[in-house]
Amino acid sequence: MVLLGDLNTIGPRDPEPDWPRIPANLRSRHCRLTPTGACGETDRRAIHLLGNAGFRDPYDLLDQEPQRTAGYWSDEELLDHRSDFALANQNLARRVARVVTHDTASVRTLSDHLPVEVHLAAPVKSTEAPDTPRRRGRRRA
Repeated sequence: MVLLGDLNTIGPRDPEPDWPRIPANLRSRHCRLTPTGACGETDRRAIHLLGNAGFRDPYDLLDQEPQRTAGYWSDEELLDHRSDFALANQNLARRVARVVTHDTASVRTLSDHLPVEVHLAAPVKSTEAPDTPRRRGRRRA
């Protein structure tokens, strides 16, 4: 399974954006509140829980620098950051072959977020004989 979504967070190892550069109403959905009610650092609890559940970031799997997916739409939110993810579960993680964030002028006109595409390698068919033969159908008494 691949989980796709705008998670309103950044990756576990992504650098902390300079959130105060954008209005509080736009950063409040990304940040944890401090005891004084101000916006603090990015709320990464959900992305950590997904990681603990076995979901893997293709950029980490391929040892690549994550690309921004948001922060270009309006003058108020000019803060490049990543909030959109395509996370592979532990069964597909070994099949991740490529990850692409599409960032072109024409793509930017379609949404305030950029699409992320994950390429999966097909499983390699084993040429070895199975350890135990499989039986088809019911056994007869």
